[in-house]
Amino acid sequence: PVNQVREARGLPAINSLWPWGAGDLLALALPLPAKDYTRVFANAPLARGLAHAAGLPVHALPETCNEWLGEEGAGGHVFILLDDAHQPWVVGDYDDWVATVEGLEARWFAPIWTALARGDLSQVVIETGEGGGFVFRRAHRWRLWRRHGIKPAPSLA
Repeated sequence: PVNQVREARGLPAINSLWPWGAGDLLALALPLPAKDYTRVFANAPLARGLAHAAGLPVHALPETCNEWLGEEGAGGHVFILLDDAHQPWVVGDYDDWVATVEGLEARWFAPIWTALARGDLSQVVIETGEGGGFVFRRAHRWRLWRRHGIKPAPSLA
């Protein structure tokens, strides 16, 4: 309806939004995500800015999971953004993407699995976006990956 009115007045249609420049997010009165995180570890400016706006402590992302566990400990409900593989995926650089994912496996995912097995972490939730993800607990370490929120099929045994 807005574009129809604009076109009737001889103005071009609005078909995109270009956020530009600095602004005051809090003045916009946007509702922030209602997660119970105690702190955020990220290098991405958007994640850091949103965490800051939500009043959460924000830390630079450590190089490895073991570095994070050693410095910060695993207490609380922590949000860690591992977005290294995003850019190679977006630009279609498959070789770089594979190398990046292998690096994440060595630096983060394998150590997380070990920390779960030792009991250093009680639960890990990997959110993959669009409502999907996986939940891992110590008791799950021998299970295959399951999508978060999907109940397993009933056993026939």
